[in-house]
Amino acid sequence: MNINIPTSQIKAAQDYVKEIADPKDIVKALTTVAARGVDIILKRTAVGKGYKGSFKNYHPAYAKWKREVAKHTKIIPNLELSGDMLRDMHFRQAGKMASEIYFRSPTSAKKAIRNNMTRPFFGFNTSERDKLVKRFHMTYKSIIDKKKARIAMAGAK
Repeated sequence: MNINIPTSQIKAAQDYVKEIADPKDIVKALTTVAARGVDIILKRTAVGKGYKGSFKNYHPAYAKWKREVAKHTKIIPNLELSGDMLRDMHFRQAGKMASEIYFRSPTSAKKAIRNNMTRPFFGFNTSERDKLVKRFHMTYKSIIDKKKARIAMAGAK
């Protein structure tokens, strides 16, 4: 899943300070946003929620099996049995102006696709998306403010 910050938002961030803007700063901010996106997905999935709301309950036979065989006492539909699929969720730079959230192993990616069909977890609702855009702006501004401070300190010497 790509983390897409609208181009207008990136342009606004770049306009914040044209004289020291660097595309690497945008990538750094986008990567921070992707990491936060992974955190959002993992935290909400752990409590049985997806980006469209609460997950439907497990089938009674599966819940019984999970309780007995997998030694789980609390049966929350949190998409976790071994933990492999969610542990494989990661983020990376995906081009000059993008980051993405992905699964490192093909097996986990296939599990995620199947799970996402019945319990949509791999995405963001409007509120989460708004928070990610805000995080992008805050991160980018922080990067630029630090650059400005370094430039000012160097100029003062």
